[in-house]
Amino acid sequence: MTNLDERSRYLRRLVLRGIEGARKGHIGSALSPIEIIRVLYDDIMHYRSDEPLWRDRDRFILSKGSYNGRTRARLQHRRGNGSSGTAAKPS
Repeated sequence: MTNLDERSRYLRRLVLRGIEGARKGHIGSALSPIEIIRVLYDDIMHYRSDEPLWRDRDRFILSKGSYNGRTRARLQHRRGNGSSGTAAKPS
């Protein structure tokens, strides 16, 4: 399994745990573009997770509310936080 696959699987687990914890959500639309968002945040966008108000950061705007859980999972992973604090990070 590639590193991309491993990281995407981890992010999917975070999203599913978030949906389960909230007891609502759209699983299909929350999981479908996980790889795209992972690549954007890891390889393309410029931002500093330790400096969220950095003036020259790239911005990512979603137009569909059901994608919110996936983006939150990606940001939490980038900061080193799990959505529930129990998810194991990929090795």
